[in-house]
Amino acid sequence: KYNVQGSMILANAIEHSKYINYLRKWRDSIGEENIAIFLFEDLIKNPEIFMKEVCEYIGIDASYYDGYTFEVSNRSFKVRSQSLHRMKRICSELLPDGKYKRSISQLYKVINTGYAGKKNREDLKTIKELKSIFSESNQMLQDEFCIDVTCWS
Repeated sequence: KYNVQGSMILANAIEHSKYINYLRKWRDSIGEENIAIFLFEDLIKNPEIFMKEVCEYIGIDASYYDGYTFEVSNRSFKVRSQSLHRMKRICSELLPDGKYKRSISQLYKVINTGYAGKKNREDLKTIKELKSIFSESNQMLQDEFCIDVTCWS
């Protein structure tokens, strides 16, 4: 069905990632009026507006988020060397929490990580293939639930 080089696990992961299959079941079970769908991309684009929309939907005061500062934490990163990354994980388990462990962790980040935003040729090829795989189910999401998922195309 998909060009996943014979990997049943990957094929199942892709099939289970199609939101339309789950949203249809929820809609049929509890009714579309009882479902709110929010996109992570909207949270990233404008967290204040996103949170105010969530507040409005659940019926709570959204003024808490007026001028709220949303700090980014747990930012994604790209590992340069998998071997060094494995060593860091082992060391992290062995070392007690404290200044020494934090110092090593900071040094590791400088040496072995980079911004995850840059995509290499293989990444771009994979993204293109995934967009093709998900295009039909994403179109159904747009059509059936009036969700703008053009950012996924």
